[in-house]
Formats: sequence, C-alpha cells, structure tokens
Amino acid sequence: MKKIILCAMLMGVVVGLFAPPVLVHSDHEADSSAFKVMSMGSDRFYNWDFDSQNDVRDNVDWPVTTLFYNNATVNRAKELLYGRTAIGSSMHFHGKDQASWFWDSDRGTKSSASCLGTVYHMRIYGEPDDDDFYSSEWGFYVLGTTHIDYNECGIGRWHGDSETAEEHFNSLLRRTQRSTVTTYDDHMDFHNHMEEDVQRGRHRVNNNGELSAHYVR
Repeated sequence: MKKIILCAMLMGVVVGLFAPPVLVHSDHEADSSAFKVMSMGSDRFYNWDFDSQNDVRDNVDWPVTTLFYNNATVNRAKELLYGRTAIGSSMHFHGKDQASWFWDSDRGTKSSASCLGTVYHMRIYGEPDDDDFYSSEWGFYVLGTTHIDYNECGIGRWHGDSETAEEHFNSLLRRTQRSTVTTYDDHMDFHNHMEEDVQRGRHRVNNNGELSAHYVR
C-alpha cells in the first residue's frame, strides 16, 4: 500500500509529535490539545464533528476515527456498512476542499433502527457538492466519526465509546467486504486521543486518537 502521509496543523503550525493523553472537562468539550485542524495537501478539516455550525471545542460531538480512501464517497461508504439511516440527529463537519471552507451534515449509518440495546453509529462526511474529498495522496476520500448509542429510549441511556464502535465497523468490513475494502486498524495519529473511565452525563469518552483507514477499490 502506498504510504499515507498526514500533516496535522493547528493555527498554521505543523504538529509533528503524538498528542499526549487528555481528558474531557465537561459534556461535549474537547481538550485544547486534542482539538486540531488537520490537513491533506490543500484540504483542511477538523478532527471532530460538531453539534451545530460552530467550530469551537465546547461544541464538539465525536472525534474523527475513520478514513475511507482511494475510491470512496459518503454514500458508497454507507452502502459498505449498514446503509443510510433515516433516524438519529444530523451533526456537522467543517472542512476545506482546496478552494473554500464548507459545512457538511450527516445522520450517518446505524447497525439497527432500534432505540434499545447497543447500536453502532457512524457519521460520514465529505465536500457536500461532490460527496467526497479529493487529494493526490488519498484519492477520493471521506472521513467518519464513530460512537455507540445505548438504550436511547430506555433505562441507563448513554452515548460514546468511539473506540469500541470503530473496532466494530473495522470488523464488519473485514467480514462482509473483503473483496472491496482493505482495512488498516489504527493506521495514523489523528491527534484526538481522549480516554477516561468516568462517564460524564450521558457521554462516555474513549478514543485512542489513531485513525483507521479503509482502502476502497
């Protein structure tokens, strides 16, 4: 596989070191050391998605954990998983595809339409006019966030554990799309490492900061 080179940028400064482990300070707030603008060629994007079209760290939803590249679009990535979901709320992604900054929104793909038990949820983003990004390094690519929705309409409701959800989707692709997708677990540092054991409100933070990459043929 062609080596993927990723530059992380924050306020115009290239970040060359792994981000240290950090803790979330409140519901829906990313620590400053885990909240960055990343780059691929001339493309730019945040390493989180957002509750609304406001790119500040106390408005984050979940960390970006997943890359589909080479021949990927938002809709194709969903078709490789569970298809498009008509339920759940849309979140927002802020990126720049060569020429200008844009906002994309997505409901995502979910492992079940049930609001009980464990449901795995991925939202996938690209430049909305084209349904993807493009770079000479990654080809046509899209980025995703992952989390679990547990008992959304039941007792003990919580959301989060992005790492376990990422692992679920990686395993799903290996089982069902072996001829179409090659998966590389934890392939690159995406500088959004946030792990802790304490549940804050309905949110459980768990992400090792390593982006999984899926080469789509």
